[in-house]
Amino acid sequence: MDHTLTYIQTELAEARTRLALLREAFQIQPCADELDAAGHLTAVHLAESCATHNAERIRGLQSLLDFLRHGGSPLCEDCGEEIPLARLLAAPGTTRCCECQQALENGEGGSAPGFLAETSSTQGLAGNY
Repeated sequence: MDHTLTYIQTELAEARTRLALLREAFQIQPCADELDAAGHLTAVHLAESCATHNAERIRGLQSLLDFLRHGGSPLCEDCGEEIPLARLLAAPGTTRCCECQQALENGEGGSAPGFLAETSSTQGLAGNY
């Protein structure tokens, strides 16, 4: 268990470092022409997207660390079974076990029936892995 906690703490520190580095991309820079400005705007947009993903990962890792420190593990919101540690490490912040997530994506169940039908496939799947 100590190895797992150390691994999560290392992942958390690395994610926080990446987030701090991404903040530098948000700094306003003078641009020589419209092409430079467009390139900078694209870089800022990409950095913002990466920063959002990193912030979500940090929240998930911190939540997982809190669960493990208190001797528990998150439970699947659909079936109530313990979510395997390997899944939690691969996708911190996940709320479903692999089987229930797959069933939800296939439109077979989950706590939000019809979810995928109401959203685009990209929106419905992107945050789950």
